[in-house]
Amino acid sequence: MAEKKIVPQESGKKTVTRQTVTKAASKTTQKSVNSDKKIVVTEMDKSKATGLRVGAVILWVLALFCEIVAILNLFGKWYLPDLINWLPDNFLIYLIVFLVLDLIFVIIGSQLWKRANRYDPCSRKEKFRFFIQNQLGVIVAIVCFVPFIIVLFTQKDSKLNTKEKWIAAAVALVALVVAVFSSIDYHPISQEDAEFAALSLEQDQVYVTQFGHCFHLDTECQSLANTGTLIAIEITGDDDPDLSTAARKAQTQGYRLCKFCENKLNKQNETVNTEDVAIVPATFVPRFRLVPRGSLVG
Repeated sequence: MAEKKIVPQESGKKTVTRQTVTKAASKTTQKSVNSDKKIVVTEMDKSKATGLRVGAVILWVLALFCEIVAILNLFGKWYLPDLINWLPDNFLIYLIVFLVLDLIFVIIGSQLWKRANRYDPCSRKEKFRFFIQNQLGVIVAIVCFVPFIIVLFTQKDSKLNTKEKWIAAAVALVALVVAVFSSIDYHPISQEDAEFAALSLEQDQVYVTQFGHCFHLDTECQSLANTGTLIAIEITGDDDPDLSTAARKAQTQGYRLCKFCENKLNKQNETVNTEDVAIVPATFVPRFRLVPRGSLVG
């Protein structure tokens, strides 16, 4: 058996006694979903999601405000040196400052929004809502930069010369690309994923690596072959009492189920289902051949 170091998540980087973890210790058990099933999205989850979404919206509004100020500065309105006399007179510098602030607010807001979706996900059955809810940060990023770029190139009476326009456009385009790629939720989870983690994965611990994005059901997962130290996520007394499983806790922290563990679990389920199928022997069905009446030999 491969020997791995298991570090409790709450202990941070504290050194712990090295221990051997066997497959039996990390075995995944399946439980049937019955009428008194556990809560998938708890009230605390919803409360956290609401707080994160409010924070994201506030930051996105600030980003939009920075874009509006940058556009007004193109035409000499709300120009900072006019408001604060001791500031240097340079339109390009202030445009870049507002674009950078715009970028910062968009990215932080998008990260908060993505984290909120881990706590309170949308169902995949509602395809349009699922897309909008998980990729809203991308839409906001486009809204917070594209109008500035359009105005920059279409309006002739701005305070910038041609060279400064191209510099401002380059900064805005780079900021747009960075904002979009930072705001994409590459691995969104759904209500169905949350239900699976909360109702079907009943085990005391799941495992993550320090810089990984997946949680693992088994310490012997093939993707962990070269990993010496694992971080164990488990339900503790400080957690929401309605939080059902360690797998669901890992989801709310931004981790997704490892594909190797998922495939292994699916194969185990297929084996169980195959063993439960009753094999019915084929019955004998006599065959008859029709012949004309007159052809029968007496």
